[in-house]
Amino acid sequence: EGARAHARRQWPARQLPRQPLEVRILDIRLRQDWGYNVIRPLVGTLPDDFHETRLLNIPLDKKRMVVVDPGTGLYLGRPAWRERFRGVAAHATVCVDGLEPSELPTTRPFALPDNTRARIVSVDDRGGVWRCVAEHTGYLRTGVRVRREVRFERATGDIDILDALEGSGVHRVDVSFPLTGTVTLDGATVSAGDVTLRAGSADADKGLAWRLDQGAASPRYGMIEPATVARRVGRVALPVTLVTHIARTR
Repeated sequence: EGARAHARRQWPARQLPRQPLEVRILDIRLRQDWGYNVIRPLVGTLPDDFHETRLLNIPLDKKRMVVVDPGTGLYLGRPAWRERFRGVAAHATVCVDGLEPSELPTTRPFALPDNTRARIVSVDDRGGVWRCVAEHTGYLRTGVRVRREVRFERATGDIDILDALEGSGVHRVDVSFPLTGTVTLDGATVSAGDVTLRAGSADADKGLAWRLDQGAASPRYGMIEPATVARRVGRVALPVTLVTHIARTR
């Protein structure tokens, strides 16, 4: 109300400006290097906020990040880029049959209705290994339930990611990892920075080969740069569990 009253004092009603105010965010600087948070839904994501509900924050050195979130890209003006940056294929997760787990409303660039019913199943920290298991039903319309378990070995810094797909029949599955820096593929090993990504030893017969795709990253709003996405892609019979091992090389 105060803002409206101020506007009326500055401009008579018939002269009120009709154009919306445009605000451009030129840069955002974080107060610390970012990291991964595991939190309870609908509570928040800042590393030092919501202490009672925060379960874990694994800080990352921003100069050494390897598997990254692609960023925001753009909200308005270039809808194809907006769809690309908020789509499932741009993120470090599983895509089933080329579908989105939640519908992307083309006329609402800011909206992302959550139809996945994602939830944390369990979290524990024992024997030097932190584990988190979560699942969602975003692909239940195709008869597939997705459950991901992340195991973080504190002594080595290695990470195992177990993607369990419950259901039946044969489905196309993409397991994606957006990467930063120079990325190479040598047989069954992806190298990026000082880490390697490999399929689990039990996945040899699954038929999901690694490939490197051209991607895009947005280090800050409005800036779009070339990037690389490492993907395991193939058609597999469900139920199946796929394992990805991420290890430091030094």
